[in-house]
Amino acid sequence: SSLTHAQSLILTYELNEWAKRNQFMTPNGFTMYMLSRENSVFDPEHALVYQDMKHPLAHYFISSSHNTY
Repeated sequence: SSLTHAQSLILTYELNEWAKRNQFMTPNGFTMYMLSRENSVFDPEHALVYQDMKHPLAHYFISSSHNTY
């Protein structure tokens, strides 16, 4: 249920022991949750480097418009 999920988030991310005991989430706890991997919108599969990236930067083709501002 959503209440159980909310309680588990508080127990996991809340730093303040008083807030944990009273089932509150402080701004610091909320920030910890917002910055966690559990809340990430980034697809973890995109973090993997699947190409050989050991050459100097000049060896790679970089597409850029001459009107880039």
